[in-house]
Amino acid sequence: MKFELIFTLLILISSSNSALINRRGESYECSYPSSDLFKPLEPLPPTDSPVTRCYNLELVVKDLAPDGFTRPVWTVNGQYPAPVLQANYGDRILVNVTNKYGDPASSK
Repeated sequence: MKFELIFTLLILISSSNSALINRRGESYECSYPSSDLFKPLEPLPPTDSPVTRCYNLELVVKDLAPDGFTRPVWTVNGQYPAPVLQANYGDRILVNVTNKYGDPASSK
């Protein structure tokens, strides 16, 4: 029991190193996903008067693999997740939606 605990701790300690060493003894840093995913969007530049923001959205079923398995996915403008719609306070938002899903559940 003690051997298993010590062995597990040694494995955890050795794998928690931030740098990896290859067979030649050269070290390199691990590449981690970009932290830009959690960075807030840049705000739109302020305007003196309200602006009409027009967005054209086309709803289409597309074969994607968001979790590694290909399946039909409901997309907006062919992308998943949908694009971000931005507006400033007081702006008028005009959204044109074209439904090309072809599914009775999406037509009502």
